[in-house]
Amino acid sequence: MTLCGISWNQTGNWTIVALKRQARLYSVEDTSQKLTFNPDDTVVTSPAETILKKASSELCVSVTVISGPRTGLTFMVKPDSSLTLGRSPDADIQIIDTGISRKHIHMRFDNERVFVEDLESANGTYINGEQLSGETEINNGDQISIGVSTVLKFSLSNQLDAEYQNHIQQQLSRDSLTNAYNRKAFTQCLNSLYITAKQDFTPICLIMIDVDHFKSINDTYGHQIGDKILKHVARTLFKSTRSVDYVCRYGGDEFSIVCPSIDSLRGLQLAEKIRTNVEAMKFKLNDQRINVTASIGISNYPENEIQCVSQFIAYADKALYKAKRNGRNQIGVISSM
Repeated sequence: MTLCGISWNQTGNWTIVALKRQARLYSVEDTSQKLTFNPDDTVVTSPAETILKKASSELCVSVTVISGPRTGLTFMVKPDSSLTLGRSPDADIQIIDTGISRKHIHMRFDNERVFVEDLESANGTYINGEQLSGETEINNGDQISIGVSTVLKFSLSNQLDAEYQNHIQQQLSRDSLTNAYNRKAFTQCLNSLYITAKQDFTPICLIMIDVDHFKSINDTYGHQIGDKILKHVARTLFKSTRSVDYVCRYGGDEFSIVCPSIDSLRGLQLAEKIRTNVEAMKFKLNDQRINVTASIGISNYPENEIQCVSQFIAYADKALYKAKRNGRNQIGVISSM
């Protein structure tokens, strides 16, 4: 293979430069998976034929949230099984959004065919824009709309393709370092859940978390250690919260957690659980323990008489700064701006 490039010489003329590169050879006959090397140091091995054959033989059904408070989340449906989706904690897939009933739809996977039925929801279910009536078979790529903002994409494919599509959705909605939801997903989630809380007269809590003295940790131990600590903090947040809570990386060393259907007292208890769990983290570098703590701010609806999402965030921010001013490693709560 010959590659051509163009360079600018000292005389002011363009020169075409030919760059030669040997073609690399790959063996397609060896099925032992044993690695060998050819003269130009290219690894020679068998192709991923067995992986492709296995994936192709395993039909996979997945439902991915492409719009709404849980954007990017993918649910896998096992063959010859069924599930329900709705706002109820008892639903197999729980999505909290305005207009979604407690038990909204039922999905049934039967002999490589998938059927969806609306469970007499208050606002109905729509397949590709048309309202669902009775049990209906859905096809690969169909979009299911429920509530005011939730859109699900149905996929019927092999396992390899399903895992790839799931990876793409994760990239769009997740922070690459911590796997928490990113800032964009946080904004969309909080907007949707706040509207739902107002319409359903249910509480919602926003928790803002800042890792104490994180700049000093970076300056002392380096950014790689700082990144490891952020990942460890994120794992601690996931373990400390409920499955319906949304753990987000707000930016830098700051995290946010959106907690639907939780009042101010339970929100405070959850915040204290998070604070103690972060403080108890064991992180060592060359037998030296790095102590990590977090300051936390909380805002609550309806207790704080919040009128909009930006005010919701402002309350939590002010409570967080109050905790930091008072000595850090504590929880800040305010009742007025």
